[in-house]
Amino acid sequence: MATGGQTSSSQDAAIEDTTECVVRPCEPCVRNESSNYATVFCKECKELLCDECKKPHTIYRPGKHKLVSILDMNTASVVSEMRGTDICEEHGMKIEFYCEDHDKLCCSTCVLMHRKYDHVYEIASVAEEKYQTLKKTLKIMESATDNIIADCKTSENKLNYWIADISMTIDKVDEMKHRINKLIDQKNNKAYIEASSFKAEELKRIQTTQASFTGIKQEINCLSSMFISDHKTPVQMYLVAKQVEQSQKRIETFINENGKNRIFSRIPVSYQAELSTLLENENAIKNAIMNPLPVQTNEPAPPSSEDSSDLFQELTLQQLVSVDLKQAEGDEVEPLITGLDFMPDGRLIAVDNHNMKCLIFNERLQIQGIPYKFKTYAYDVVCLSKYEFAVTVANMTACLLFVSPDNVISLITELNTSSQFVSMCCITRSNMVVSTLQDPRLVRMITVDGVESDFDRVEFPSKTYKIGESKSTYVQCKNTLVLTDLHANTVYMYDTVKARSRGVTDENIQKPCGACVGPGGTVLVCSTKKHCIVHLTVDGDVIGTYPVDMKFPFSLCMNRKTSILAVSNNCDGDRKLRLYKLSPAFKF
Repeated sequence: MATGGQTSSSQDAAIEDTTECVVRPCEPCVRNESSNYATVFCKECKELLCDECKKPHTIYRPGKHKLVSILDMNTASVVSEMRGTDICEEHGMKIEFYCEDHDKLCCSTCVLMHRKYDHVYEIASVAEEKYQTLKKTLKIMESATDNIIADCKTSENKLNYWIADISMTIDKVDEMKHRINKLIDQKNNKAYIEASSFKAEELKRIQTTQASFTGIKQEINCLSSMFISDHKTPVQMYLVAKQVEQSQKRIETFINENGKNRIFSRIPVSYQAELSTLLENENAIKNAIMNPLPVQTNEPAPPSSEDSSDLFQELTLQQLVSVDLKQAEGDEVEPLITGLDFMPDGRLIAVDNHNMKCLIFNERLQIQGIPYKFKTYAYDVVCLSKYEFAVTVANMTACLLFVSPDNVISLITELNTSSQFVSMCCITRSNMVVSTLQDPRLVRMITVDGVESDFDRVEFPSKTYKIGESKSTYVQCKNTLVLTDLHANTVYMYDTVKARSRGVTDENIQKPCGACVGPGGTVLVCSTKKHCIVHLTVDGDVIGTYPVDMKFPFSLCMNRKTSILAVSNNCDGDRKLRLYKLSPAFKF
């Protein structure tokens, strides 16, 4: 270390070239809890300085000083990072051990007093793992903040789009003004006022969030700069990790707590079509006009409002509730839950394929109301809005249904489809992704009006699936279509924008079945043969594997608002439905 202007030869050997990464924090500013970037480097004192600090440094600090531009410097100093912290203050010797019982760094002399304790480690044996883990975590947090900042910009663009759409909609409404003059005028005035107020509030929230996370990113960059050099001794790596750890935990907490208040600006403004159908009903027109702009920032978010502030990290599953699915009175066979989804209010919708029923469960997994009976076998379910959901059923049909607050289910309409659809999820509130049976178009899209379309930029393998062989989901924030292949032991990821695909295989992905969107735009997949849930990124990396203590997990869904996961299985004579609480599992 550099002490009193002297530098040991072993420390000189640890200095490396950093010309390729010159964004470094000014060391005096860091000590003063500021965040200016260094522009010069003092070769004599081994210290990085900003423009404001370099002059006082040469005047008030004794000795000769040789300042060079940070762009030209040939030293990134491991020396300046350590500042004597790798030397035992009591004995003046190199630190080589760590006593976990006393949380104390020890040299070869003072470690003799700690040998009687069980948890004394030689730092060299654990330093690399700890150092690299923290280094990786910082990069993950940087990526998370980048996603949030980008989402803020996207939200601002969406906000401007929706506000512009209001003006276009009002122009169309004016065409009907000769028939509803006074009512339309009242509606337009209210629309402009509410839209302007909404825009001002949303812009303020977006800009505040963006500013906060920009500051966090700068702080992460400062911390990351301490990891630039990989030519440190094990002790130095361990000590750098210890220095960063406290700031890292604080930043991590900030990201997880503040990044969850996601901003998704949306104002439903397409009201002129409703008015056109209501011209003969004056009361209905009044109702439509006097409530022109319901601001639905809390609508049951289709997967478009993913919480990417959750880091790509391993999770823990805490079981909350478990029920055995037994044959009830009137059932012909033991229930088999093949479809699950959460309503915005926390109720769980479940499709019992064997008994052709749709059931509503509360947070204790108690059946609410009277189950809805289909005419044929049902496969999957997806929530569309506060009270509406869709179900795929046999005979090439999809049903749109309504469930009241007191759990009464009623049919809205039936959609006749060109293929037999099985699994179902949302892209938007009115557009769904569906997997097919015996159709080379393995996954398609359908709107709530029954309009079907294909993923034109996706090339599927030349094959078809039978019932139970494949399911799909869609990660909207990553533009990624997910398709499981039971017999190939593979999960396929299709980027629907960049037209790229990858097949993900892993020793823990065995007989994959149900899939759903997980935290931060990740994917959760049932590995039926391994009796577990596999956690993946859309890039195909396995984040974690979570046993669920039930045989052959089959279907699952996640409530992203409460981080609750629902899982059902397909084991004859031992069928279950369980709820789990998902929590981050940071490991250092």
